[in-house]
Amino acid sequence: MVDEPHKVIAAAVTALLGPEEASPDDIQATTDEGLRELRGRRELLLASITTHEE
Repeated sequence: MVDEPHKVIAAAVTALLGPEEASPDDIQATTDEGLRELRGRRELLLASITTHEE
């Protein structure tokens, strides 16, 4: 568990975007894209598990 997750996200986004400070909009856009990617991969994984169980 992280005490201040918003600081971790901000640091990660800043690392991805470069040495400039990430704006709140940059952080939100990166977070949204990351969540989309995770959801897509989750769906693929669940589909492969379902396919292998049958």
